[in-house]
Amino acid sequence: MEQAQLNERRQWLFIALAGLFVTNAVTAELISNKLIQIPLKGFLFGHQFGPFTTIIGILPWPVVFLLTDLLNEFYGQKAVRRLSWITAGLIAYCFLIVGLSMAIPAYEIKGSKLARPQMRLTIWFLVRHRQSLSGVSSPFLSRKF
Repeated sequence: MEQAQLNERRQWLFIALAGLFVTNAVTAELISNKLIQIPLKGFLFGHQFGPFTTIIGILPWPVVFLLTDLLNEFYGQKAVRRLSWITAGLIAYCFLIVGLSMAIPAYEIKGSKLARPQMRLTIWFLVRHRQSLSGVSSPFLSRKF
């Protein structure tokens, strides 16, 4: 196979893996308002543990970490570092856009239920938005760059 063809395949693989990385990270942040309970119970040294309560946003994060390792192996630490910072910026941008869209009042059409105010979602988003700005950077800053 030609070198140019190998480089093109390598670039397309990077784009696909980077897309999965960004998508999973953004999705994890957006769905992290929902609590779930993991019904595992047991005893350890005479103490009961479980069930465990956590956020559902933990589901996509293992994919992000696996992709981090895969990208690091194929493209190096520098590429992973850049992609991590870009992802953190995109997550912050996503929260900014969602926050702005929620601040704009909906247009009400008579007889329609589409413009009902959803205060719970708005309150959640305002609280979550403040928490996420610190949470966005923590997975990326915790790594040794």
